[in-house]
Amino acid sequence: MFESEAKMQNWFCQELEQVEGLAELVELESGWDSAVSGAAQKIQDTFRYCLKSLYINELITADKNISMVKGEGLKPDALLYAPETESIVIVELKNISNPAREAGTELSAYAAEVKSYIPFISDGDLINVVISNEWPTLLRHYLYNEIYWHGKNILCLKPKVIESKIRLEVLSPTELIGGDIPVTISEKHLGGYQVCLYDDGLYHDEDRDRFDKYVSQMNTALQAMAIKGNEQQNHGFAFLWKDFRNMSLAPYSITVVNFAPFQSLERFLQTSSPEEFDPPPTLERFLELSSEFCPVGHGQALDNLVSNGERYLRHFSSPRREGFTYWGSLRNIMLGASELISFQSWGIFSEKIAHAVATANESGDLSATLNCPNIAMQTLDSFIDSNYQFIDLTYYAYDPEEESCESGL
Repeated sequence: MFESEAKMQNWFCQELEQVEGLAELVELESGWDSAVSGAAQKIQDTFRYCLKSLYINELITADKNISMVKGEGLKPDALLYAPETESIVIVELKNISNPAREAGTELSAYAAEVKSYIPFISDGDLINVVISNEWPTLLRHYLYNEIYWHGKNILCLKPKVIESKIRLEVLSPTELIGGDIPVTISEKHLGGYQVCLYDDGLYHDEDRDRFDKYVSQMNTALQAMAIKGNEQQNHGFAFLWKDFRNMSLAPYSITVVNFAPFQSLERFLQTSSPEEFDPPPTLERFLELSSEFCPVGHGQALDNLVSNGERYLRHFSSPRREGFTYWGSLRNIMLGASELISFQSWGIFSEKIAHAVATANESGDLSATLNCPNIAMQTLDSFIDSNYQFIDLTYYAYDPEEESCESGL
């Protein structure tokens, strides 16, 4: 459509001079699916959010270096101000497929530089617009992850000739997602453990209600975990529950669960038969490492998150971490003989819970709250597919012949 990226830049700047805002160049009826849900719904909502900042725009700079450091070059194709939303709009143009893969990382660099001028601007007031003729897989996957998992505000547009004029069409959310990203997740995509709150006094008497007066401190610990989870841009949740099993010396426990990122690699094995599976070298290496080391989500990030909550628990209890396993097993232990007290979440799980609570409130159930454990459990059960055919990566690199040789058989 354009002979070069420079000509695309010229077209964009000329068009921008003739309109009040970038939205006038966008075909607003395009790119909207009539019935979307899940990831596609989140992407469509993000696109609509971005458009609110494109009706009135003031040009800050176009194709000029914005770096505050001499010798460094950071040249966004356009930097705009949106007075209606008090937002900054970063526009990145791509005309051919090769450099298109760079757009995502460039947007991050430009956003970071904007924050060096305006340090207290939130990510909610940074709007990113990618306009590209080509949408290669790498670019689509990068932008999908930035929107869905990291909550970045990115609008994806592609040029289109309409009645002999070049206009911008909104990329369909389903096109951005592609066909290889799962809509649901397995309980084995989630790893965690219990923080058991031991009452040392139970060695001397049988008062299992002694900790009842500390429930507010326990809830504060959950909130602290959620704060750290969001700070880390992580995804997970925590339940506080009272244990009625008399054999337990921990009358209360907190079940903490986080997304186990390396377990999501198994989705690549879902897309083809073992005979047809031919992964690129980097994916092969990731799968080998997952097979050898079994990273199931009990890493430093989760440790840091839990430590942030344990600060509020040590003055009245002896917290210990136990039951390092997947969500399915943790769920069964938690629901065995207990009362769910409260709930906190972070990342994508907090969005799911917030939507469920809002839906319940709109239906007349005003008792539903964000920390209601029953609403949370219902939502998680609908979001986490218990019938998902999870492929265990432990045996991915397993070679029975090699084991036979080592054993001398």
